[in-house]
Amino acid sequence: MSFTSPWLLWTLFAASIPIIIHLVNRWRHRSVYWAAMEFLLRAARETRGTKKLLHYLILALRVLAVVALVTAFARPLLGSFFGWGSSGLNEVLLVLDRSASMDARPDKTNSLRDTVPPLVKSTFDQLSSCRLSLLD
Repeated sequence: MSFTSPWLLWTLFAASIPIIIHLVNRWRHRSVYWAAMEFLLRAARETRGTKKLLHYLILALRVLAVVALVTAFARPLLGSFFGWGSSGLNEVLLVLDRSASMDARPDKTNSLRDTVPPLVKSTFDQLSSCRLSLLD
């Protein structure tokens, strides 16, 4: 898999920002013990495992959100990655200009209107697996 803007992948280090914020908030926390809090702490101990799991899950989702955002900005080119997309040419779009400037030739040789169609035909014969769309 390649990326249109691979230099943006350096910003994947931004995925560590939620982890750093999480750790700073844990260091900042100070416990103050007093009688009314003992009841609340006892109730909180019963759900401590669930809360810890929930905090880690939220932290993981924040990191994944940052990684997904950076990857989206780097615009990955999937091609045939996991069978999605294709790496070949699917369609050729040919735009014909029928203006007077296509016929104007100062040296009186063939005009562009006469020379271009054979070139397009030979090129399209080499690309037999694609569709040709013509805009006139």
